[in-house]
Amino acid sequence: MAALCSLGLFSGCQRTEEDGVEQPEPQRVSASPAAPIETKSRTVVAYARLIPKSRGRLRFPVAGRVDQLDWEEGDRIPKGALIASLESSALLQRRTELRLRIEKLSKEAGSPTAIQPLQNQLTSLNTQIESRQLVAPFDCILSKRAVDVGDPVSPAVVAFEVAEDTPPRVQMSLKTSLASRLPEGHEIWIRVEGKVVRCRLTEVSDDVAEKNSVTVLADLTENADSDFRNFDSVVEARFSLQTEVTGFAVPLGALRQRGDHWSVLVVEPTGSESRLAERTVTVLEANAASAVVSGNLNMGDLVVQEGLHRIVVGQHVAVSRPSRVPPDGGLR
Repeated sequence: MAALCSLGLFSGCQRTEEDGVEQPEPQRVSASPAAPIETKSRTVVAYARLIPKSRGRLRFPVAGRVDQLDWEEGDRIPKGALIASLESSALLQRRTELRLRIEKLSKEAGSPTAIQPLQNQLTSLNTQIESRQLVAPFDCILSKRAVDVGDPVSPAVVAFEVAEDTPPRVQMSLKTSLASRLPEGHEIWIRVEGKVVRCRLTEVSDDVAEKNSVTVLADLTENADSDFRNFDSVVEARFSLQTEVTGFAVPLGALRQRGDHWSVLVVEPTGSESRLAERTVTVLEANAASAVVSGNLNMGDLVVQEGLHRIVVGQHVAVSRPSRVPPDGGLR
């Protein structure tokens, strides 16, 4: 071996001046200082649905035939207004007759004992007539009409569906890990009809079918116009996410995985030489090119960037070309 090295056939050999023992050249590695990162902001884009603050499914409590209906789908109906009624001519005629009898007895100074049964009958008739009418439970928009004049209905039939006539809410399904970092009142922006509208997060609910996801609701703080509704339309939503991360940015190629554990190789000076040491880390965030890690790292530690399959812990190395990771880890 010594003879081959002296002939220059093994270029990876050198002779030390101290003891004359021939040693291999140190392995050249590319390394860069661990770049500290503390806070970063990124924009998250998600799809959202515009939903009314409340909905109503209206049914007649009794069976009958639709007699009056003056509203079309999309009409705005004020609270308490009559939406539709069932045929009630016989009941209305009987109520008119009762009122006349009561009025006549009152004028003739009839005894309360004689009038009270008629008053009870009138109250019962009013209840029956009201049960054959559907009125708007709140200021609403008629979103669906399932019946028409002359149609028979029963309590099993949903005759109308209405939506509250107020600006819509913004509904998004987000991963729990993401939604947990959004505080109440967090600003969210949506684009509707070519305009950007600002919203604020008001509620987070775990009532969602998808595992590890939650439903996030936001209310508009300003409207595209006074009649802005657009219920059930899908829009693009954006919000910024401030991520509090304390760690170091490293290229993805610097990470080694052993089972469930991650580590990096660091170039450590040992006297006149530099050797590789392994440091266990926790991966906080990562993308296709970079990662933010925490663990046994210090500012300025030289982290090997690539070629980990060619080197081993404890190996004698030399840094060939120090490189630099973006200060934000390339995760913006």
